[in-house]
Amino acid sequence: MADENHVDILGWNKQFPLWYTLSCSKDKEENALEMAKLFYETHLFAAAEPILIGKFIPSCANDTYFGNQWGLSNSGIYGGNTNADINFCQVRNITCGC
Repeated sequence: MADENHVDILGWNKQFPLWYTLSCSKDKEENALEMAKLFYETHLFAAAEPILIGKFIPSCANDTYFGNQWGLSNSGIYGGNTNADINFCQVRNITCGC
């Protein structure tokens, strides 16, 4: 199925050997979300989740790793629960922690 849809199999997860990582070509018309839906709807897979990669630019912190800390500010854009965070950006507007 990967070959038919021009999707590369990058490898499997060592901790979860039934989980595989696939990659869509940038030249492909379908994106990761559409391919995950296609794979899932075949009923051959229990789950198919896209990982959407983009450049994250934090609006309230000058921290390279701010985007990796979902507990500080979680918009839900990467599949997490919206607002499952400590509202860091709102607090930052009130105090700088001094």
